[in-house]
Amino acid sequence: MSTSRIITIVFYAIIVACIAYGVFYLLWFGENFFKGTSFSIGLTITLFAVAIVAAIVGALGGLIYQPKSAIKSVVGIVVMLILAGIGYSLSAGEITDKYIEFGVTEIGSSKMVDAGLYIMYGSIAIAIVSIIAAEVSAIFKS
Repeated sequence: MSTSRIITIVFYAIIVACIAYGVFYLLWFGENFFKGTSFSIGLTITLFAVAIVAAIVGALGGLIYQPKSAIKSVVGIVVMLILAGIGYSLSAGEITDKYIEFGVTEIGSSKMVDAGLYIMYGSIAIAIVSIIAAEVSAIFKS
């Protein structure tokens, strides 16, 4: 049996188990819908961790087996790190009343929030420029 077949079977088994769990709680604990919430949060965190590990293993496998195509991934990671560095260096670290309202009370947290916003703005700008460049390039190719 191939590895992709095993992964597919495990994936569908997890989906069936989650659906069965949801139906079980809906049928037997309908009056108290949030009874199983702590288990659900734990299951969500576990599945998220499994997904992150699978993504990292898949990326490392791609780097090992196809190093030429991995150059694009490395360039993307470098661009994101540059955006993160620029965003963090541009962030002022000031704490406004609005930040305190949302629980941001430390300068380090404020800098991270600002850096995240700058990274988002930079990513959006890069995406828009890339879309426009691809469309212009397609016009000249045809």
